[in-house]
Amino acid sequence: MGVPMSWRRAQRIGAAALAVLPLGCLVLHCSFSSEISFIRQTSEAPWLIAPRPVNPSLRQWGKDAIPVDTFKGRFDLPASTGPVHGTLRAMRRFKLWVNGNPLSPDMSEEAAWRIETRVDLTPWLRPGWNEIWVEVANPSGPPLLSLRIEGLPTPLAADSSWWVESRGRILGFARIADDTLRNPRAVAVATPASEFRERYDTVLILFMVGLLGFLAGSRFLGPRFQAALPVFSLVLVSVAWVGLFAGKLIRIPLTIGFDARHHLAYVAFLRENGALPLATDGWSMYHPPLFYVVSAGLASLGAWMTGGAAPPLALKLLPFLCGLGGVWIAFALARKLFPEDRRVCVIAGIFAAVLPMNLYGAAYFSNEMPHAFLVGLALFATVSALLEPRTRASQAVMIGMSFGFASLTKFTALAVAPIALFFLLVKLLAVERASAARAVGIVALAAATLMCVSGWFYLRTWLEWGQPIVGNWSLTAPGQVWWQHPGFHTLAYFTGFGESLLHPYQAGFHSFWDGIYSTLWGDGGIVGRVVPAQRHKFWHYGFMSMAYWVALPATALVLFGAGRCVQLGFRGDPGRRAALCFLATSAYAVGGAILTMSVQLPFHAQAKAFYGLSMGAPLSLFFALATARLDTALIGAPAPIRAVLYGYLFLFACVLFLSYAA
Repeated sequence: MGVPMSWRRAQRIGAAALAVLPLGCLVLHCSFSSEISFIRQTSEAPWLIAPRPVNPSLRQWGKDAIPVDTFKGRFDLPASTGPVHGTLRAMRRFKLWVNGNPLSPDMSEEAAWRIETRVDLTPWLRPGWNEIWVEVANPSGPPLLSLRIEGLPTPLAADSSWWVESRGRILGFARIADDTLRNPRAVAVATPASEFRERYDTVLILFMVGLLGFLAGSRFLGPRFQAALPVFSLVLVSVAWVGLFAGKLIRIPLTIGFDARHHLAYVAFLRENGALPLATDGWSMYHPPLFYVVSAGLASLGAWMTGGAAPPLALKLLPFLCGLGGVWIAFALARKLFPEDRRVCVIAGIFAAVLPMNLYGAAYFSNEMPHAFLVGLALFATVSALLEPRTRASQAVMIGMSFGFASLTKFTALAVAPIALFFLLVKLLAVERASAARAVGIVALAAATLMCVSGWFYLRTWLEWGQPIVGNWSLTAPGQVWWQHPGFHTLAYFTGFGESLLHPYQAGFHSFWDGIYSTLWGDGGIVGRVVPAQRHKFWHYGFMSMAYWVALPATALVLFGAGRCVQLGFRGDPGRRAALCFLATSAYAVGGAILTMSVQLPFHAQAKAFYGLSMGAPLSLFFALATARLDTALIGAPAPIRAVLYGYLFLFACVLFLSYAA
């Protein structure tokens, strides 16, 4: 059944709007919202900051007293001059002093930091040297100051000649506020360049094994083996994952991982109290409870079976199985969409199996893996419904249940669920030509199922806090205000890239894209540790460092594959068009959510790729689509040229997997 021309036109308009409007709204939010610590540097009045060293630790956590930085400057006033005015902005509250006279006896209002305050300085000035002090306090980041003095023969701006004091101690000369500073401790560990120099022979051997293996396989392996290759590859990667778990992952202590101690505290609270915690009862206790409830049940079962404390296996098994399940979902999704091309499902399954954020995520005790698995199930259920000629009520229930359990595990699912319902509605109306009543009824059934599964938790949060979602970044309980470096952002942070290729560990200090790249292709966040040299010893950091260079072509393939997915979403079978557009839109939405959160929470640790691990299956599909397209283009070329592609793919898969298995 075809799609009416009006719907096709609407699809193109909607795609263009989706690409432009969200980014436009984010830009406007950054430009005008006083809740966003996003500054624009200008030479006329640059933003200044105290010259403190880069510090990756939590700041302000557990402290009620907000530190105050005092910016001090001097200027010479000629004997004859007209009125002198000062125009200043401070993040977020300030007091102004001129020659020891307080012009604002109380701290200004925090919400007004974007608005320029114009102050007449003339009554307090005198011929000769004058001194200005500005005390600045900021509970959610470093104190920042922008000040310009007009009315002098030459307008004067506060700059790096000013000095900063805090609590009676001189910190040094102020510096221009910069959120792209490198963590100096990151240069103390081996770099990709040094690891390549040391292991170039290993890289060459792996590449040649893949190249020669392809030439031999294409010559000696017949059609029967090629037909069985999808199942064979899935069994192979599953065995490899089980071997990795039994040989290494089970030995990693439960306390190693991003916020692992806080996740364990959540489980302990459930076991001790038999009730859900409040969001203020601990660092991670704002999370939805499903993962922790299941983990508490597994821990209690393990303790009962052993007659003592719960064995680590009881808590390690769930994240691992969910990670392996994500590999199977990527394989199944590719096979569902492209049953005619076995290359796509083989490559998608292998890519998901060696995807670093999936591998190291499966090793740590966290709600990331169960959430990614449940969202993956929801994606598969939605794609299955979009591909069917007629959507069944049971499929709507499955979609609602999958997204319900996913949103009861982590908030990110809420960014995808409305998209699934929207595409389901469009498919019913445009492809099935269903009546409005039936289309709305099917979508309402999915939404009602979702609400029945998880709505109670968000209602409970709303009744307690006045909003359905709270996090440890938005709670205002005593001692629970915190921030991390840098505490503000500029445009440069979101337009730069390259640090992750030089010093990949904690590269999120330098730019958003470096933070994403370093955690996508390796454990670049070093499980939240402060000092890269104190990384745990379970990974092979030599292979991991090399992976950041090896993954550059793979990154290009993922991006090309995303474009290929969108391209195929505009032609061909209507059901597959809807499914591919749904996957591309979901990936775009989750990526946009990560970008938005990095703007709202301007911290170096916020730019993490594994916050988007729920999109592991679409990413695997993107990579597979691009690789299969490239392989098709090389079919007419001499065999050795095509073999180069497979030599790279083998090298890529081995380097990534050996980073965690070796």
